Amino acid sequence: MDTNAVVKETSNFASVFLGLPKTQKHAMQIVYDFCRLMDDIVDESSDKNVANQELLFWKSQIQNLKEPKVPLANKLSWVTETFHMDANDYLWLIEGVEKDLYVKEYATWNELYKYCDGVATSVGQMCLNIFGVTPAISKPYTYATGRALQLTNIARDVFVDADMGRIYIPKEHWEKFGVTKRHFFDRIWDHDFQKMYDDYLIKVFELYVQSDQEKEKLQKSKIWPAEAMKKIYFKLFSKIKKNPQKILVTKVKVSNFYRLWTVLRLSLQAKL
Repeated sequence: MDTNAVVKETSNFASVFLGLPKTQKHAMQIVYDFCRLMDDIVDESSDKNVANQELLFWKSQIQNLKEPKVPLANKLSWVTETFHMDANDYLWLIEGVEKDLYVKEYATWNELYKYCDGVATSVGQMCLNIFGVTPAISKPYTYATGRALQLTNIARDVFVDADMGRIYIPKEHWEKFGVTKRHFFDRIWDHDFQKMYDDYLIKVFELYVQSDQEKEKLQKSKIWPAEAMKKIYFKLFSKIKKNPQKILVTKVKVSNFYRLWTVLRLSLQAKL
C-alpha cells in the first residue's frame, strides 16, 4: 500500500477541490503536491538511505520555512502564513511516511493508530486549517476521520500489502483469531481469516460513527470537503463489507459519478 493512500487516491482527494474558493483551492493543491512528494520519496526509492536523506532534507526545509530553498517549500511557506498553519503537521506527515521505510508489521492497535495519524490525520489537520476550522475544536473529528479512511485503505489492500511484505492489521488482532502470517502471504481466506477480517471492519465502522458524532460540533459550511471525502471512503468501505472476498481478485473502487455527485451535493448543501 502506498504510504499515504488517502492522498494518493488522486481522484478522491482532487475531487474535493471542486467548489472551493480560488485561494483555498490553490492552497489545497500545494498541500496535495507536498503530501504526494513525501509519499513518492518513500514508495519510489529503491534505496532506503537515499529516501531517508531526502526526508531529512524536507524536515530541515519545514523547520526553516521562512528561508525556503526550493519552490515547493516557498509555496508551503505561503500556505502556512496565509492559513495560520502549524508546520508541525508537515513534520507529522514526514514522520508517518518514514515508518514505511523500516516497519513491516504493527504489533498493536495503538501502534497502527499512530501510523494512521501520521499519514492521514496529519493531512486532515492541514486541510481543516485551510477550510478555516479551529484545530483545538476539530481534533477529535480529524483523528476519527483520518483513522477511518486509512484503515479502509488497509482493509482493501490487505493482500497487495502482503505481496510487498507488509502486514498493517495489528498482530494482536489477527493472532486472537488464530490467523497466521501465511494467511496474508498465501492469500488464505478460511473461517478464521473471515472472522478476523469481519471484526476488523467493525472497528473501522466504529470510527466512521465516531466521526459522524464529532462533525455535529463543527460548522458544516466549512467541513463539507472533508465530509465529501469521508462519504466517498464510506462508500468504498461499504462495498468491501458487502463482498469482502472481492479484495482477493480486484482493487475495489468508487465510481467517478458517485465521487462527483457527492462533492457537488455536499457543496450545495453547505451553502444553504
